[in-house]
Amino acid sequence: MDRSTFGNVTEIKSFLEGLGIEIPREDSSISGGFPQLPVTGDVMSHLESMMKRRHHIVHRADRTQTGVLQEISEADVLLWLVATLNLTLNIATVNFTRRHSLEEFQKEVRRVVPATDSSATAGPAEEAK
Repeated sequence: MDRSTFGNVTEIKSFLEGLGIEIPREDSSISGGFPQLPVTGDVMSHLESMMKRRHHIVHRADRTQTGVLQEISEADVLLWLVATLNLTLNIATVNFTRRHSLEEFQKEVRRVVPATDSSATAGPAEEAK
């Protein structure tokens, strides 16, 4: 993996398929009450766009043919982040549920994430009440 790079979404799909890891689709079902956000064509197209932009940054220093540096909009970064989180969380969820129950998952979350006092996580408006 240290030397693995992926130039497009097809390469990611092939790699995961070779490992026996399923990418959730709109018609996928997750058992046991796990939340589901299927990996749609939109998610994959945003990932493809992000990968092309990364390629452009690496090989052309993110400059146009005239040498002008291209901007990346916050909207694009947000779309890429959401698409990346969607893919990774769904791959983890689908493949976890093949082996474990929702109860096992919740037990591990409680074990790893320390219980917090609700006032510690409350925002300023909630603290003022």
